[in-house]
Amino acid sequence: MGREIKLFNRKIKIASFIPKFIFKVQHMLIPKVQPVFVHPKLNSFSQYQEDLIIDSLLICKSKGFYIDIGANDPDLLSNTKRFYLKGWSGINIEPNPNLYNKLLLNRPNDINLNYGVSSTRGKLTFYVMSADTLSSFDKNAAIESGKLHGATLVNEVTVNTLSLIDVFNNYVQGHVDFMSVDTEGYDLIVLNSNDWTKFRPYAVMVEVNQNDSEIVRFMEEKDYLLIFNNHTNGIFIDSRADACRTGADVAVCLD
Repeated sequence: MGREIKLFNRKIKIASFIPKFIFKVQHMLIPKVQPVFVHPKLNSFSQYQEDLIIDSLLICKSKGFYIDIGANDPDLLSNTKRFYLKGWSGINIEPNPNLYNKLLLNRPNDINLNYGVSSTRGKLTFYVMSADTLSSFDKNAAIESGKLHGATLVNEVTVNTLSLIDVFNNYVQGHVDFMSVDTEGYDLIVLNSNDWTKFRPYAVMVEVNQNDSEIVRFMEEKDYLLIFNNHTNGIFIDSRADACRTGADVAVCLD
């Protein structure tokens, strides 16, 4: 109905000749796009239900260990709350002091660290946005994301940093089942701070919409297989692991 005709050397839209009620009827007949419905029974807290994918890949393990880098809120859009409720424990790393305090209150069985993860130990400026999920050590990434979502820079705080190698050496005993990395444009720096020859979580979820191809290439070079990508987050599994499953061994986890 957006086409045009030429009449007396003037272009006139065909829609001009169509009564308005026709458009109302058309609008009523065309089904509206409905948001994805996920029943609360599934206990999913990730932004796009990625925690259900992770749980299925891990065959619904009742006990396990995670690392959540850029943990943000312990409940809202959390990639690890589902697992905490199942009886897992892990490490939550969050540079925002306010959110770190919430983690202390709501995750007493976890190790909660008010740090940033970077290439070395030191200090960095953390840029706090009015929408917490957009805060970052990368000022440009935070501000550009803020423009897209109507958020503004509200504070700058100095935060101590450590590397992923430090995290594994100082706080991890045994195997890591799942690691989440969501640091708003700082993800490659976080990933580069690990020794992937020694420390290999089975499943790794990384925000890929900032540096999609770079992150995928980096993880593939470390022998991780991209098994899921919704163009916001990518999920990788360790192709060296004996337990590596590529689709046949998954489960639906209702708990």
